Amino acid sequence: MLLTLGNVSLGLISIYLVIHGNYSLAGILVILAALLDGMDGWVARKLGVAGNAGAWADTIADIFSFGIAPSFFIAHVGGQRSYLIVAVFYFVAIILRLVRYHLKPMPRGVYLGLPSPSTALTMVAITVLETRGILPAGTSIYGGLILGLLAVSPIKFPSWYNPVLRFLPLPGMYIFLGIALVAALFWTMEVLLVMLIFYIILAPFLLHYKVRSNDNTR
Repeated sequence: MLLTLGNVSLGLISIYLVIHGNYSLAGILVILAALLDGMDGWVARKLGVAGNAGAWADTIADIFSFGIAPSFFIAHVGGQRSYLIVAVFYFVAIILRLVRYHLKPMPRGVYLGLPSPSTALTMVAITVLETRGILPAGTSIYGGLILGLLAVSPIKFPSWYNPVLRFLPLPGMYIFLGIALVAALFWTMEVLLVMLIFYIILAPFLLHYKVRSNDNTR
């Protein structure tokens, strides 16, 4: 529960920072919120305290950190009506995605639609890079529309710990992640966006291929 409270607290602070124009620090806080979100379920299972109360608390935290906060990023980055409309669309899509998560459970390690933390991190990276002039103006509008649609889509995505994403032997994975972490110290949002784009494009195909391989071996 403490990790969940940390998640929602970081989300609220990131909203405050966006309002005051500090997009880079706000983006870092959303990244930290996503890390806490990934840890809280694992810790709860290890401690044997997982339950419905924790699951719903986690969902509420996700609404703030991965729904409201990224919507503020979108709305403030351009300051135009089109950005606000996309921000509302994105927020509604995340709410629908979280509701479906509870109403239509999936096998462990598989998600129906792009998971809200991955959706939020991609959106945040796009908006921060747009504020820096690295991405052209208007990128957040297209990004918000595409990511919102992916969040509520019927496409199945594997979780980040799903074995289908281990495209390298374990030592190679450690080396790859180590290089990515070092690069992220200097180009945090750029590295994050590249990794997430690869995940969004390749992960569903890897999951589909794995499922078909398992069906063919039965």
